[in-house]
Amino acid sequence: MRGLLIVFMSIVASSVNAGAIQSKSASANMAPGCNIRLQVPPDARVTSSPENRGSGGITVPNPRHLVSKEYIEPFYVGFACYDVNDSSAQRGWARKDEGNDQWQLNMSTEEQKARSKTVHFYPLKAINATGWAVTVDDTIGEERNRGRRLHYCLIHPPKALCGTGDMGYLSDFPKGDLTAYSLKILSSIEFIDDEPLSPSH
Repeated sequence: MRGLLIVFMSIVASSVNAGAIQSKSASANMAPGCNIRLQVPPDARVTSSPENRGSGGITVPNPRHLVSKEYIEPFYVGFACYDVNDSSAQRGWARKDEGNDQWQLNMSTEEQKARSKTVHFYPLKAINATGWAVTVDDTIGEERNRGRRLHYCLIHPPKALCGTGDMGYLSDFPKGDLTAYSLKILSSIEFIDDEPLSPSH
């Protein structure tokens, strides 16, 4: 995993203030019902394609690179468009509590207790969508290569937008943790009216 970061967003500790980072408006038109607009850093690159039911992603400069003398690779967060009732959206890392209609971790109470230090749940609210995000920390492998991965889904019937992204190496935390920065970008997503799709862009 070291060297290539994969799929979405964060505050990087006290050295970088996410609220102070400038942003621009970008869009990704992936499929009918999955045309989105979001706020990203000025140097971010957003891609989208109608292939594989609609997909895309965002390559974001690592905020730590702005305050570090050494090169730090950008990180990538992916988009995948699903039907709102797809199991990936409804029964993935999270599910809705039938009693209170709130999202929660999709695991037993016993498993939540056992993994409380390595699995964290975040309710997710964007401009016109709600959903969930879950971070999962590696527990095996060489310690210097262990990382944290973010999984998320935003629900905007009849579609759901889901994806994953690496939030950094645990050995670099807390300064290298991109979770809060990623959640900030995800919360800026807005589903907008459909437009004609181009083959890929």
